[in-house]
Amino acid sequence: MCTGKQGEWSMRTNSWLKLGSAVLLAALVTVDGHRPAQAQTVEELRNFYVRLIRRSEKVVLPTTGADVWRVRADLDLPDDFDPNRKEIEIYITTPNNCPGCGGSAGGAFPDPGDLHANPLLVRQLLPRRGGIWSMWLDVENNGFCRVTLAPRETKWNIRARCKGTQILPPFLDTLDFQVSIRLGDIIFFSAPHPFVQRRPTARRYH
Repeated sequence: MCTGKQGEWSMRTNSWLKLGSAVLLAALVTVDGHRPAQAQTVEELRNFYVRLIRRSEKVVLPTTGADVWRVRADLDLPDDFDPNRKEIEIYITTPNNCPGCGGSAGGAFPDPGDLHANPLLVRQLLPRRGGIWSMWLDVENNGFCRVTLAPRETKWNIRARCKGTQILPPFLDTLDFQVSIRLGDIIFFSAPHPFVQRRPTARRYH
């Protein structure tokens, strides 16, 4: 995070060194082209699962069904992390410096790679029993979505699922992808990985 007028950085890990200077430059945003916005902490996403199912693809199946995409991941969040009023963004893209860092108000972040799924933005999760936070909502271009954030013994677990008719873009020629998950000012993103495509209509990782 960035504090004070000098914009001092405070980071929980040395993941910046692993991810490269291009990502470091991408973390400083300008809003309306003038004042600096809050800096973002970047963490590596290691333990995660992704599935894309294109039942709406008429070229493959003559019937129209619902597309589904799912993401599940373990997040190494601070002990004092508070989900209240934290935006959540999820990107599944082709490999890029920082997928999910794109679309900043000032345009300082690089554009994300090509989309394997439409990005999901959730403005707020609501508290439930057992310390769980979740939200159910209809999202343009993503159908009906549910996002759940739950504390575990040593980490937090996030699950996101969207289902709707023709919500997934056409499958890209490449199977390579990256996942980016932003919670407030903390961004988790993975190294590049390849999907496994065992059926014409389904791609998955783990």
